[in-house]
Amino acid sequence: MDKICETTINILGFFDKEENIWSAVALELDLWGYGDTKDESLKEIIEAIQAQIGFSEFKNNPDLLLHPAPAMYFHMYAQAQNEALQAGVYHNAIERDTFAAGIPFPTDSNSRYAVA
Repeated sequence: MDKICETTINILGFFDKEENIWSAVALELDLWGYGDTKDESLKEIIEAIQAQIGFSEFKNNPDLLLHPAPAMYFHMYAQAQNEALQAGVYHNAIERDTFAAGIPFPTDSNSRYAVA
């Protein structure tokens, strides 16, 4: 059996038409990344998560990690995830200005938060 990730950080990405930029938010950590593309916003949010994990470890304070984003972003994530699932089930290609993603926590296996 494939290894199953023990814990995931949920990422909501969306295109801000007013600012003309992609934003990504780590929902459980309320950390943000931005970019001209989806990939750039994801790269930046992963870097922000890794930096926050490192800072939390340096300070020996896991409470520095757990600050959830506002509830509206969790709702947007659920909608984006549902749209993606429906598109996959019905084999529909859709143009979306949101995405739902997940990355394993921690993002670095050398972290003291790594699950053994």
